[in-house]
Amino acid sequence: MRAPVTPSASEQAALRLQKARTQILLDQPFFSAILLRRSLTETDRHPTLAVDVHGNIFYNPHFVARLTTGETVFALCHEILHVIGRHACRRGNRDRQRWIYAADAWINDTLRHAGIGEVVDGTVHLPGSRHRTVDDIYAALPDRASGGSRRDGAAQGRTQGDDDSEQWDNGFGDDLIDGDEKGSGRQRDVEASVKMLVGYAAQEAKARGRLPLALERMVDEVLSNRLPWQALLERFMARCARDELAWKRPNKRFIARGVYLPSVSAETRIGTVVVGIDTSGSIEDTALSVFVKEVNDIVEACHPERVVMIYCDTRVQRVDQYAPEDFPLQARPLGGGGTDLREIFDYVEREGLAPDCLLLFTDCRTPWPDDSSWPTLVCSTTALKAPVNLADTIHFPEDAQSP
Repeated sequence: MRAPVTPSASEQAALRLQKARTQILLDQPFFSAILLRRSLTETDRHPTLAVDVHGNIFYNPHFVARLTTGETVFALCHEILHVIGRHACRRGNRDRQRWIYAADAWINDTLRHAGIGEVVDGTVHLPGSRHRTVDDIYAALPDRASGGSRRDGAAQGRTQGDDDSEQWDNGFGDDLIDGDEKGSGRQRDVEASVKMLVGYAAQEAKARGRLPLALERMVDEVLSNRLPWQALLERFMARCARDELAWKRPNKRFIARGVYLPSVSAETRIGTVVVGIDTSGSIEDTALSVFVKEVNDIVEACHPERVVMIYCDTRVQRVDQYAPEDFPLQARPLGGGGTDLREIFDYVEREGLAPDCLLLFTDCRTPWPDDSSWPTLVCSTTALKAPVNLADTIHFPEDAQSP
């Protein structure tokens, strides 16, 4: 009789992750909307789990194999909150271990208060951290952890001669992977992508009535705080993003193991986006270039299947269509007369474009149609607005119009 084969650490970890993902999918729609769009990669380069600036999650199978399913839920949601907080690209010149300790204090207190998963033994716990920012927590920490690590607010017997990585031992270790986005122009792209992801996840959770109050406050902080016009534009696009979960096309990786999970694209996606540009003589080229740059940032985050740019004064003067391989969008205005943006709506209807959303850049000195068949957002360069029954309006600040 053959002796039973002991599963390897990789096999045990894979099973633990499957069960945890299923539990998150059923109980935590906010986290599942993000987790199902992140890759999970096995590694021995990190002792526990880790996350990079793009939100890809890495796990050490020997660590995960020792966790319960509830602890794995906690650990995965912990890494997702690192993504939401953009902790891997916001550190700047601050001490690495101390920054991670402060971020983990905020994350763990948030998860504890929301009752998500089972707290992993030995992880930092500073009660009340969820009400503070990571920056504030970091600034309030002593330069060195007198007496050693502060897990659950108590010293663990280490001395001041210990290595700095042990001074700020947080239970998950060094779980942030820096990238070239830190301190560079790419950081803005990461932030736009995170906002799109958070906005979509919040929509999913609210639709199911399962967004805990603690997380709702956190989402509002990420998306609101008197949002500038750029963030309002991002938020509108997030609301228009398609649900890419497909139960009819199950994830083949898990079917063989008896776990039925939906297949999902790697990123939040959107279908056709129509961008209407007012090319009357009153629109400044510098303002248009800033607007198109912002749209490009969002296009990179939500990966539309197609973008149609329509330039119009009193009639449609030019139409450019972009597939993903043609991005970024280029501003190539043509026109200069008066304005009648009804022509854009007529063109979209006549050509059967059926956009997921319509963005209009205009001074709003135009006749308007009676209604719109698509979610419509107007970015106004003046104090004027589109009719409220037709579109939402955001205002393009004058200080954004300079290069």
